[in-house]
Amino acid sequence: MKKLLYLFFFWLIVSCEKEQTKPPITVDSLILIEVEDIMANSEKKIILNCQTEKIYNCSNYYIDQNQIIADDKFSFIFNGIGTDKICTTALEPAKTTLYIGALASGSYPLSLKVNGLQNTGTLTVTNTKILLDFPQQNGLKILNPVYNR
Repeated sequence: MKKLLYLFFFWLIVSCEKEQTKPPITVDSLILIEVEDIMANSEKKIILNCQTEKIYNCSNYYIDQNQIIADDKFSFIFNGIGTDKICTTALEPAKTTLYIGALASGSYPLSLKVNGLQNTGTLTVTNTKILLDFPQQNGLKILNPVYNR
């Protein structure tokens, strides 16, 4: 009887399937970007709302990204489309928000990398406008290059 008990526990351990997180899916559409100014802690902060042009079958898909912010230079790398283990069934694009923060008036270098394609431009901030100037847009599309504050 003892051997059967050991055999049962061994079978339980071996038969359990471990959950693994899925690696991000390659970005397979344009990333649409909108600049916005929000109020947070009594301060205007700049964000970039990003979403895929493609619509996915789960509303909780997101754009996996990394950011490097140093010396007033902003660099964002879009790694892919991330999924949760459970699909919230609804048709929506994958989304993410890039937080730039509060900036004084001036021009700042901005880099956006999608599928290995480098997009280099400038983010210009004035009291009345925010301008995104990207001469080449590879893998992305700036929907509102001029945002009136």
